[in-house]
Amino acid sequence: MAVVDVPLEIAAGDLPQTIDHLAMVRSQVEVHEVGRLVDVQVTLDIDHTFTADLTATLIGPSGIEVELFRAVGGNGDDFLMTTFSDHAEQAIETGQAPFVGSFRPAEALARLIGSEVTGMWTLEIEDHSPFDEGILGSWTLQTLVRQQPDLTATAFDVAADLLQSEEVTVDWTLENLLSTAAGPFQVAVVLSADEMIGDAEDWTLAQVDYAGLEGQTSLNDSTTLMLDLPRLYAMALQATPPGRSGTEQVSGRLHLGIVIDPLNEVAEADETNNAGQGQGIDFDQVTYFPWDLDGDRVVELSDAMLVAQHLGTTDPADLQMVDLNGDGLVSPTDVIAVFNRVGYRLDESVFDDQTVLPRSPLAHLVELHRAPILVSLRGSQPAQALGSMEAESPATAFSVVVLPAPWRPDESFRTVQPLSNRQAWSAFPRSVDEVHTHARHWWPRQSWNVPTTHEGIGDADAAELVDDWLELGTVLKP
Repeated sequence: MAVVDVPLEIAAGDLPQTIDHLAMVRSQVEVHEVGRLVDVQVTLDIDHTFTADLTATLIGPSGIEVELFRAVGGNGDDFLMTTFSDHAEQAIETGQAPFVGSFRPAEALARLIGSEVTGMWTLEIEDHSPFDEGILGSWTLQTLVRQQPDLTATAFDVAADLLQSEEVTVDWTLENLLSTAAGPFQVAVVLSADEMIGDAEDWTLAQVDYAGLEGQTSLNDSTTLMLDLPRLYAMALQATPPGRSGTEQVSGRLHLGIVIDPLNEVAEADETNNAGQGQGIDFDQVTYFPWDLDGDRVVELSDAMLVAQHLGTTDPADLQMVDLNGDGLVSPTDVIAVFNRVGYRLDESVFDDQTVLPRSPLAHLVELHRAPILVSLRGSQPAQALGSMEAESPATAFSVVVLPAPWRPDESFRTVQPLSNRQAWSAFPRSVDEVHTHARHWWPRQSWNVPTTHEGIGDADAAELVDDWLELGTVLKP
């Protein structure tokens, strides 16, 4: 940790000024150096024939006022290069004019200790009498300034704002704004569900160590991170809750960013600019949208179908795309999560530029199923909220049936996945293309086993088809 106490002396350049009777003069000095005050004193020279007429006040850049003297010296003359310091032995009230040497001020200059030295300092001299006049000839501000480094980020970017795999590459630029070098410190790369970067709920992905950073210099760095997909998926579930397709729900935003010096190893002049400074400065908005398997930026029933076609698989080649929760098995829970988000769209506003999405390796399967689809979800609780089945109550079976196009009641079904009993609900979209905008659903009146042909499903049942897509998240009715 590098901390340097630097002496600083600045003389006013707007002098001399005449001190008229019953008037006030103001003289200012501007300090450009950065740091916090450790000590401060003032030396001034005033030519005046009745010092008891005068009051002098020092005002710091933060507005703190310190009265140096008031009505001292009786009818004596002059302050001759008089220094006001808290370390002086004699108080100004006990001195005699002409005042020569060092005196303790009427109010302690210690009130200014710890404040920022940077900015405009003002000395006010006020004459309270209608008689004598004088001249403020000079004054000098003498300080001891503690200079510290100030680390902050000036640029941050995620290479791909749409997270699609375990790997993600990020780069950033750090800068030490002040002249004092910073000692060893860390930078934590975190993933957050909100813009409060660096709080206890954030997920720390990596910690990068630095030996230090010289004053008024910058550095660029980048790293490739490996994400824990199950945890990322859990954050995506929270950021994009189910059952909101009717409100044009888009993919939830996550925030990937950095926190500088999270262990507080470096004492800095400003500790507030180490995180959360803004988009593109120290964090970037990203989204994780695993439910859009074919890469067309909208979740359709065909996406759920692609997952359903791999139910039960543990093949690593399949798991990368369709094992959404990362538990090593493509299960009904994965299918339910996709179906819960039919109609959701990718939030493209998070992209820094016109991102071109890679085509999913499963996208070719969509072309094979340009036909109406029957999706049957079966569980021991046929009447329950679909959203509650995300993880707590997965269906005991999930089946996808593809109908020849155009569908007719007297034609046969083609079974893609084995069917089981206790159907909770089924949905007949008109086509894969139209499923997110126009589809129909039908509630059977009893538990049944779906036959391999349409026999057994009568016209009365078909008449139960109703308009408008199922409002996801509502209670399913048997």
